[in-house]
This record gives sequence, structure tokens and C-alpha cells, in this order.
Amino acid sequence: MKRDNRRESLLQIQQRLRQELRACNYERKYIARAAGVSDKTISAYLHKNVLPALDTFARLCIVMEVSADFILNGEGDFPNDADPASVSVQAIHKNLCEAIATSGKPHKEIAEAVGVSNRTISAYLHSGVFPALDTLAALCRVLDVSADFILGISRI
Repeated sequence: MKRDNRRESLLQIQQRLRQELRACNYERKYIARAAGVSDKTISAYLHKNVLPALDTFARLCIVMEVSADFILNGEGDFPNDADPASVSVQAIHKNLCEAIATSGKPHKEIAEAVGVSNRTISAYLHSGVFPALDTLAALCRVLDVSADFILGISRI
């Protein structure tokens, strides 16, 4: 059952990402360059079962002027304080760790609510492992934090 829910969640994320890439007023080459990927990579997001890494996803959201929360959950407005300079793997890791630490919830409780193991939560905190987009969406819901904040798109 969890596998079916995860697959459905990923399909919805992928559908919203594709919709926003197509609706964006910029040419594919500009989007690729601004996101730091190739035109072929953007094409793969549009036509294959490929999803971006978290830092690339954050840069895509900024270029397209769409909230990461909208892509992940279908809700959310593009933040006024979007800052492309604050998007980095290090910042994402720091923000994710901060959100987990300040939630006040035990790691085991977070893991169960998200549908991952306690070891996976530990890997996010200590091993430089990052969640998949659907898991990030679930983490944001459980931690009551914006994906835009986790990804460094917004400071809130």
C-alpha cells in the first residue's frame, strides 16, 4: 500500500513539474542554463521518469517562479523573498537538520509518520543523504515547515 501511495505521489509531483516547465515563459535552454543542467536534462524531466536533485529542483522553482510547495503538494505561492544565492546542497542539509531539530519530535516518530526508517532520518542528519521529492513533501508536512524554506528558496 505504501508503495502505491509513494508512486502516486511521485507521479503527481512529476505532473506538476512538467506542467510548470511547459507553462514557463522562458525557453528550455534558458531554464537549463539557469538551473545548472543541460537542455537534455530538462527534456528528460519533461518526457522520461526523471526527477531533479533537490538543489536543481530548487533552482528550477526559482527560474519558473513557482513555489516548491506547489510542485510537491499542489499548494503554495512563490515566496517574495526567493533568493537563488541561498540554494546549495549545504544550505539544504542545514535547513533540513534545523527543521528536524526544532520540531521537538523524536526521530522515530518522524520516521514513522513519513514512512521511512529511523536509520533513514539519521542518514539525512549525518550522512549527507537527501530525501526523494515525495519524501521531502511528507517531511515538510510532518515537520510543519515549508519546502521553500528547506530548499533555501525562502528564509521563512
